[in-house]
Amino acid sequence: MTANELYALWLEKSQGAILEELKAVSGNEQEIQRRFGTVQTFGTAGIRSVMGAGSSLLNDYTVRQVARGLAGYMMKNDVEKSCAIGYDSRVNSQRFAKICAAALAAEGVHVYLYDRLAPTPMLSFAVRHLGCGAGMVISASHNTKEYNGLKCYGPDGCQMTEEPAALVSAEIAEIDMFDPDKASFEELLASGAIEYIAPEVWEAYYARIAQECIRPELVKEMAMTWLLTFPGCGLIGFLMYDEPSAEVFDELAALKAQFDAVMPADKLFYVNLFPSCAAGTSLMGTVDWALGRRDYDTYYVQKFLDKLDIEVLSWDNYS
Repeated sequence: MTANELYALWLEKSQGAILEELKAVSGNEQEIQRRFGTVQTFGTAGIRSVMGAGSSLLNDYTVRQVARGLAGYMMKNDVEKSCAIGYDSRVNSQRFAKICAAALAAEGVHVYLYDRLAPTPMLSFAVRHLGCGAGMVISASHNTKEYNGLKCYGPDGCQMTEEPAALVSAEIAEIDMFDPDKASFEELLASGAIEYIAPEVWEAYYARIAQECIRPELVKEMAMTWLLTFPGCGLIGFLMYDEPSAEVFDELAALKAQFDAVMPADKLFYVNLFPSCAAGTSLMGTVDWALGRRDYDTYYVQKFLDKLDIEVLSWDNYS
């Protein structure tokens, strides 16, 4: 189908905010081509795109289609019929996670869903710890705030390899993205087809991290010292403790509230970083670069540091 034919189909089939967004670009050929002129392909890295209305972008319909394709693959192949799902802090990440959970559960896949933000390694851990056949993370890594994505993982907790990814892609191609939901997220959660990942899994993850610590005496020596990192999803302050525990996250929650007090709600990214961690800079080099910026991001980062009376230390030895 041509871009204009797809546009007409979406005007007929879509609903709500997506439909209104599409109506607003009527007659704008450039926008129609941007939204419908390319086909999203599912590969070993899943899919990733700018969010918005259209078959070329990431939205409720395209996200649900991928999740249904993953479910189709799982139901036809010799894998455990369960999937763990995690998500980051991007716009729509939690929403997309729930859409995926409902799509998978409605097709017979038991879903374990994190009830709050979780880093990707924690998703990989959950896949293996819970014996799942697959995992999914809603994230777009280092991409800017307009993007989001779906990454799929195998039963080993690693990114899906070429062969299963090709099978999932074939299943996605057969899915009508406009088929209505068989059941709502709330109904599937109430029935037990979806369940939130228990606190015991979080604690098991922390315990395993502690086991992997190579120099625990250094961690103890640096206890209660601030480390600053600047990932693509925003500024994160972190407190070092003798061992990982829920206490860390309680501290972060309190500090986030203080950061929110000085950060405007419409500023989704606190710091614009290098495009990838592969840039090869040291942590201190990253801090110097970020604090040396002359834009609104720097102002609010520095204001936050001043508010908490935090000193940026040199970490050249930990590059």
